[in-house]
Amino acid sequence: MFFVSCSLLVVLCQLFFVSCSLSVVLCQLFFVSCSLLVVLCQLFFVNCSLSVVLCFNTTNH
Repeated sequence: MFFVSCSLLVVLCQLFFVSCSLSVVLCQLFFVSCSLLVVLCQLFFVNCSLSVVLCFNTTNH
């Protein structure tokens, strides 16, 4: 059961990261300051990665 939720978390992280990357690309196309968006994407991705690692670690024990 936990493994399924971890896999779902991985998929959600990847989906978010793809949409975030696309947003950054679109943002740069329109010559708007995108640094905040990039930082937010990176912060989210780090948190997401940590959550996934913790999720798999708790299910392995």
